[in-house]
Amino acid sequence: MEGVLEVASPASPAPLRARDERGDERSVLAVAALFVLLPVALGWVVWQASFSDGGDPNLRVAVAPADVVSLGLLGWWVARFWRSVVDQVRRPRSLLATVTVALGAVLLVALVAHPSPRGVELAVRVVAAAATADLIRRIEGAAAQRRVLGVVVVVGVVQAVLAMAQSVNGGPLGPAGLELDGPLYPFGSSFAGRGGLGHPYHLACLLAVACGAAALGVRRHARPGFWAAGLAICATGIGVTFSRTGVLGLAAVVVVGVVGGLRRHDRRCALVVGAVVVGLAVGMAAFGDGWTTKSAASVDGEQVDSGRRARAAEAIDLTAEHPLVGVGPGRYVIALEQTGADELLPAHNLALHEAAEGGLVAGVLAACAFGLLALRSFGRGTDALLVFLPLAPFFVLDAFPYAFGVGLALSGIWLGLLSAPWSGTDADVAV
Repeated sequence: MEGVLEVASPASPAPLRARDERGDERSVLAVAALFVLLPVALGWVVWQASFSDGGDPNLRVAVAPADVVSLGLLGWWVARFWRSVVDQVRRPRSLLATVTVALGAVLLVALVAHPSPRGVELAVRVVAAAATADLIRRIEGAAAQRRVLGVVVVVGVVQAVLAMAQSVNGGPLGPAGLELDGPLYPFGSSFAGRGGLGHPYHLACLLAVACGAAALGVRRHARPGFWAAGLAICATGIGVTFSRTGVLGLAAVVVVGVVGGLRRHDRRCALVVGAVVVGLAVGMAAFGDGWTTKSAASVDGEQVDSGRRARAAEAIDLTAEHPLVGVGPGRYVIALEQTGADELLPAHNLALHEAAEGGLVAGVLAACAFGLLALRSFGRGTDALLVFLPLAPFFVLDAFPYAFGVGLALSGIWLGLLSAPWSGTDADVAV
């Protein structure tokens, strides 16, 4: 693992290598543009539920600058790889792929049963996220791989620094397009930074992906200093979001880093652990007493789960009423409003959310797919785990990575980094 990322075989014919390099460069540009634009605070509502004022992203269809890149990326991916993609859908090469294809088929049936603009939007976004993941997975050149990681880390650092500045300022800084209007969430004497995104926990998800990319850079690059600094800054940013789920993911990274370092006397693991610990310590201690307040709420029996039990009960009730095909993809919050619920929020659990939107079978398949992805990551070793673990808890305890447009695009980048041959010790594991 020392040295730069592995490059393609030098025995490849020169014209083929040149074509692959050009493809890599275009993939890098597309992914970089997408990730840079994800936190840009601009968007246009093209449809909204009749009872909505357009402010709730779960009750509308909106288009943002990143969506233009995402659609272009999807079109290019289809033009280049549609034959191999059709072949993979017809003959999945692993149990994880089989379960994923089955989940897509079940949700498509649910969409036909409950058509809606939200459902169509969700389908397009999911396919675009899959295209993004596949493009990243296909990048072979070491320099191109390094640039993808670098873009993810740099954007994470910029957003983390912006969140820190917001927290110190006690509110948005004001530049148009850089951040959204509105007050920050207070925790004691602290304020949760959110960067250019709409909620601090959404920023925590972006920073979790950036932390995974930075940790991979520390482990794989000959000069780990840049990556370690980026990892520390992004970890500090997660501390400023006051996301317990984000801290949980980084705590898991620390455990894996400690185990890997002790078992193999691996200094790179120690550097990952040090960067995360220092970053979290600064983020949790240097911006007021917010974490003290958060900790007090965490041991309160009524506030410990921040309403997640209520969200789970709502999802179970919706599933019980619509067990076969659910309420329709993208329609969870719309259906929840019709029940008279006080808070219109997603289920905050991937399996429960998919069960409510696509039926019981969809929920089971979603749980199986996530479990198989976790097993695959464990099977591929330390590097894959360092990418998987920071974001993974959000699929169990939150909603952003799978129920929001920006979150779906972010998940596509995360899955691409996670499934790339250069992010694990065994590229051929098929759980």
